[in-house]
Amino acid sequence: MTLDISHLTHTYGKKVALSDFNWRFENGFYGVLGPNGAGKTTLMKLISDSI
Repeated sequence: MTLDISHLTHTYGKKVALSDFNWRFENGFYGVLGPNGAGKTTLMKLISDSI
């Protein structure tokens, strides 16, 4: 299974959580690392809502 994400942008009001995110997830295990407020949880919520 492959999951392609292209040009994903998400905002909370005027606050940009994700801006033009592009990635291809192939079969395997992935971890998402980043500082607080980088949009990790927002990305996971958007992916899980679209599957």
